[in-house]
Order: sequence, then C-alpha cells, then structure tokens
Amino acid sequence: MKPPSQSAKRRPEGSRCPRGQCGSDQIVHNGTYPTKRRGLVTRFKCHTCGWTWNKYERPDEFDEGQVHSFALVAMGLSLDQVEGLVSRKAETITPQLLRCFSMPDQWGRIVDRLVTTCGVSSQEMRELSVLLERVRKGEATFHAPQRRESGAKIRIRSPKSSRRKIAEATAQAAQAVARLQQLTPAESELLRQKLVRRLLGKARIAPHTTRQVKYYRATLRARIESVLGCEIVVTPSGSFYRAFGDARVDRRLKKVRDFDAAKGEPVVGKLSELERVVVGQVRRPNELAHAHAYLEGARGRKPTPDYTEKMTLACLAQGLEMDLGLFIDVLMAVGQSLRE
Repeated sequence: MKPPSQSAKRRPEGSRCPRGQCGSDQIVHNGTYPTKRRGLVTRFKCHTCGWTWNKYERPDEFDEGQVHSFALVAMGLSLDQVEGLVSRKAETITPQLLRCFSMPDQWGRIVDRLVTTCGVSSQEMRELSVLLERVRKGEATFHAPQRRESGAKIRIRSPKSSRRKIAEATAQAAQAVARLQQLTPAESELLRQKLVRRLLGKARIAPHTTRQVKYYRATLRARIESVLGCEIVVTPSGSFYRAFGDARVDRRLKKVRDFDAAKGEPVVGKLSELERVVVGQVRRPNELAHAHAYLEGARGRKPTPDYTEKMTLACLAQGLEMDLGLFIDVLMAVGQSLRE
C-alpha cells in the first residue's frame, strides 16, 4: 500500500468549495490564524477558483462590518480611513470586495443592500464596479485617480493665487539664468521646476478651508454617521474619526500616557507648544476636564452624591476649550512623533 502524498495529507476529507459556481473538491489547508473568540482557526483554499475561507464563514452571508466597509469604500473614502472607522484591516477589505464582485449573485445582493439601506448612490456603485473590474484584471489599484480626487475634496489647501505668483516669479528667474548659462530649453525647464519646488517648500502660505470643502465634509460626515450609526468627528486635516471608541485614537492616548518623559527628553524638545499642551492634558487633565468628566459620569443616572468621573476624549478637549477635531489632529501628530 502506497503512503499518501503530501498534498493528500493536506486536503480535508469530504470538503468542497462553498462557492455555488465551483463546488470543486480540490481544496487544501491554507494555514491558521489566531482569533479572539475561537482561538486558532484553520483556513482552506480552493485550487480550482482560488477562494479562501474558514469553517465559520459562509459565502452567502455578510456581517455588518463587511457591509459598512463596502459602503464607505463606495463613498470614496480611502482604505486607511475605512480601516480606522470599521476596525478592519485594508488587507481584509480588499480581497472581500474582490471575492464578492467575482460572484454576480452575491454582488447583486450587496449592491441592493448598499443602495437601499446605506445611502450609496447607483452612480457610486457603477464607479466602484468599474474600479473593481480594473483591479481584478491588474489594470488599476484602489488608489486610482478618481479616488484621489474624491479624497482631495475634503483636504485643506493653500491658495492657488499665492502659488501662481511664486511660479510666475520663478519662471522669470529661470529664464534669466538660462540666458546667462546658455542652457537648452529642456535644461531651462528642469531648472524652473527645481526652483519652484524649492520656493514652494520654503513659502509660508497659510492653508484655508473653502466653502466647498466645508460643504463636502459635512455631507460626507452625515453619510458616514448614517451608515455606522455613531457620531463622527472631522479634523482640520480632513480625517474622519469616531467621537467615542475609535481604536486609532485610543492607541495614541495609550502611547502618550505610557511615554516616559524622562527618557525621551530629545523627543519632547522637538514638540511644538500646542503639542506639549495636549500631552500635558492627556497625562494630567486640568480641573475643567475633571469637571466635564464628572458631568459625563452623571449623564443618564439618577441624582446621587457619588458620581464617578468618566474621562472621555471630548472632556480632555473641552478642558482646553479646544475643538475636538483639532485636539485629535494634534494628538495623532504627537503619537507619530513618539513612535519615531
């Protein structure tokens, strides 16, 4: 009797691909990964269609996290933003989207659900379908130009008139230098571009938020809140965060609180005055923040003299009389500096 081959040992008995269009028995174990509730979970892979799954997954069912991530992607948010808002990795969202798109029946149900319950427009779903088809063929990525344009609508920018004046003045200087050094037109253009980049890098052009940016941010914020069912904060830099329980903010708060200021004096010395104020507020909240935390702990409870404080991110920001979005922006910048 011949010993079983290595591939036969890895192939689970009596298993078939759960995809209705496939149903192949050419499946193998595809490693394990740890989970919080079930411990180590084994993944399987179909050699016929390439589908991967575990025994707890069903290809015809979608949890709320998947639906929410698909809706936010369709609305034009970057994968980094979606990852932070739904607490799912971008490496998980992308293959899930591609898998659903590869199965017409499931994709049709997803489209109907996103349009009817999540407020995604039919035009946005058509654009997402076109993008997924190109990504599936390897002709594009999720950082396609249309997604970059969508993200640019919510970012602050420097006035174009100031940049235009710098570019015009630089062009005249480059022409004068080119005549003196007898440069070719190509060399003159390279010199002009180099001077423009150098001057724009040194120029102190105050960015501003236009009415169009404010309108688009408010509209997108309301749409995200309707999908996730929670309050969303928009920072001055154009990022979206959950007002309560955002994992990204919680990690930064923990990083700042656990930071050893005695050992990291060089890092603290590089922080701006505003960043130092925020760090001090996170590590040692002032009296006004404690007062707001006391009121937050009493919210929704019967009048008793022994309320406990509930120090939230909003309480820390209110203690400094600072906008919550600005507080989050500064906190994220401080956390990045401490990581470096």
